[in-house]
Amino acid sequence: MSSKTAELDQIAKLLDRAHPPVVVVVGAGVAVNATGKRHASWLGLLKHGVQHLVATNRFTATYASELETSLNAAFSPFQLGSALNHADTVERVLRTPNDGAFADWLETAFADFKCRPDDASTAQLDALRDLHEAGALLLTTNYDGLLHNATGAPVVTWEEHADFHRVMTRQKPGILHIHGHWLRPSSVVLGRSSYGRVVADTDFQQLLQTLWLENSWVYVGCGDGLDDPNLGRLLRWSKAWDKSAFPHFFFAREDKAKEINNRASKPSNLVAVGYSSHDQLAPALRSVCPAPRSWPFIAIDDDFPLFHIPGASDPFPTRQEYLDCAVPGLSADEELQRRLKLHSWASCIDVASVGKTTLALRVASKPEHRKHPAYYLDLKNLSLDDTGADCLAAAHRLTRPETLLILDNIHHKPELARRLWQQWRSTPSDSRGHLLLLGTQIHQPIVVKPDDDLAFFENHPTNPPVRLLITPETLGELAEHLHSRVAGTTRLKMPKPPPAVLQEWHSNYRAALNAFTFAVLDSLSDFQNGKWSLPPSRASAWVRKQWLERLDAYELANTLCLATFGAQELEMQVPNEALPHPGKLHKLFELGLVSQTHRGQFKQYKSFELREPGWGRLILAAQMSICDEDRILFDAATRHLMTACMLSLHFFHDGDEDRQRRLWEYVGSKANDVIEQMHGFPVSYLDSLMRGAAAAGQTGFLDQIWTAIVTEPSVFAAGARAAPVAWVAAFFVVAKQQQRETVLLWDALVGKREDPDQSEKVGKFVAWTRASALDSVGSFLAV
Repeated sequence: MSSKTAELDQIAKLLDRAHPPVVVVVGAGVAVNATGKRHASWLGLLKHGVQHLVATNRFTATYASELETSLNAAFSPFQLGSALNHADTVERVLRTPNDGAFADWLETAFADFKCRPDDASTAQLDALRDLHEAGALLLTTNYDGLLHNATGAPVVTWEEHADFHRVMTRQKPGILHIHGHWLRPSSVVLGRSSYGRVVADTDFQQLLQTLWLENSWVYVGCGDGLDDPNLGRLLRWSKAWDKSAFPHFFFAREDKAKEINNRASKPSNLVAVGYSSHDQLAPALRSVCPAPRSWPFIAIDDDFPLFHIPGASDPFPTRQEYLDCAVPGLSADEELQRRLKLHSWASCIDVASVGKTTLALRVASKPEHRKHPAYYLDLKNLSLDDTGADCLAAAHRLTRPETLLILDNIHHKPELARRLWQQWRSTPSDSRGHLLLLGTQIHQPIVVKPDDDLAFFENHPTNPPVRLLITPETLGELAEHLHSRVAGTTRLKMPKPPPAVLQEWHSNYRAALNAFTFAVLDSLSDFQNGKWSLPPSRASAWVRKQWLERLDAYELANTLCLATFGAQELEMQVPNEALPHPGKLHKLFELGLVSQTHRGQFKQYKSFELREPGWGRLILAAQMSICDEDRILFDAATRHLMTACMLSLHFFHDGDEDRQRRLWEYVGSKANDVIEQMHGFPVSYLDSLMRGAAAAGQTGFLDQIWTAIVTEPSVFAAGARAAPVAWVAAFFVVAKQQQRETVLLWDALVGKREDPDQSEKVGKFVAWTRASALDSVGSFLAV
């Protein structure tokens, strides 16, 4: 490792701390480089003062020329005593007859003191802003407001002892001006007499000494700063602390750095860091900031990959559109901002592909955040065996006041998201900025500890997740936004979609904004002509790419089954056994497409459904071949007889007798396979099963069902006592209507008089009926 690299690494490690003990001393060289103005330097400012005195008839041109020649001699080579004497002469005349004249001169010098517009001129100031954002204090000997303009932090001069102390102890932001600021003429230190005032201010000198003892100082653009009367006196005092002091660093051109390192009077804890040209200084300063070491976080800047690049085919917004607030917002935007302001962190956990990442980028582009660093981490991109150590280390470096960290797809690594949240929470509240977590509602196929589950965020007692709550009006605004982007200013404005159209769009796309975006882009010319139809097939390309092409054949078959139930709006879950390939759902969980419910005493029975029923229509429409939806439903019914009963009940309530009949005809045609499911079949479903088969004229199937029931009377009795009395009564009603002999079943339920275990059976029967409503028991006994 080279000496320069080692020194930069030292500074970087200091900046990695929660409260970095770093003070960056900014000298006139930065102002000269940024503005190109000669009076940005001490010598140039004194000459500017001389010319001002000529312009105001205070000096003759001849005297001014002689004074400038003398000034040049004092500064080349630099002679501190002579320079101070000349500066005192100029300052004394400028302050005559009063400080009002001095203020007038400062205004002529600095009122229009601005950076040149090119990147090379602002590079050093941008790097200093980054250091400030990283937690370093900025202290300057300059009188201008360039650092205030670059950072937004207020100016604090050496005269304001209380505020100076608050800034140096990180109680408030500020730029420390130890030689004053032009808008406060009394604070400006220019010549020997004013230098004497600041050196004689013992309270301020104590503050400066404390600041020196508790921090590493990094000198930037200071030139002959070590010879400054104020800083030079501080450095001479500091020699007594050389062995216990923090390391200090002086950035200078290589020849100057070599000369400083060779000075006998140099403090032993001061190291000069050389660079060959001015354009190397800004990269060196930036390299020690946390931002260049943000990986695996990505800075949300002009190069952020999720911003649209003009000319590309994706429909996503450009960064400028976000900054211009041109991306349609939601009511969730305001709520998320409120949570961030109240708690400093917030989460948005909702269904997949509904615009959570876009919402986060809108937040990052809000005026209150855009001036500060924002970083993004997609946990989906981490490998399965990634321990998250790099993420935690980077988050530690980046957690700073006003910084926004965005964690996306936390459902892929909920345990890491929790650790990142805990690390962020452990940082002092005045140092940690903001944290935003985004996740898709999914069901973990494997039961995990509550601490590791997404449920920690989903059920947070004081700061629960924000939901997006897409409205029909939101879709209309998004369509208009996309139209304006594509059409530009050369075409007519898109007509307003009628309310009925918005409702139809909302029904199909409220839970799939990305799919809606692609569907709209395929339909803009139709909208211009008042054709508003936006069928789910318009989003097929997106659905295939983002969902279906990621599934294997087994998962795809299961997806089509669940999509059919969703598209039919049956509002029922599909048992695992009813799927074409039970248990083949891993990728569906990962994509957030399905939810899972556990049933049974030991949670041993699993049922599934699409997270959003509306996705069913999108998925079916994206199929390359037309799906026979009834065949998919009926096949699920034959795989799981309870599903057949529930489907039959849905068709009955919908008044769809034809489908109900065809369902049982199909199930009856598979009787030999289906009847195997009768062992232990729930008594609660028996009446529905028998009614359906009878209504479809499936006599043979009915006989097989009855045979399976009466072959194991004891199994029936155990199942009956586990079911509500009313359902068992309903079964006996159907059996009576179909003229079935039920004596064996009754005997198994209550026993025969001569049975040795008759009293035991009666006892169970009585206990069962006592736990039921009296009218249900009456109905049962009437049967």
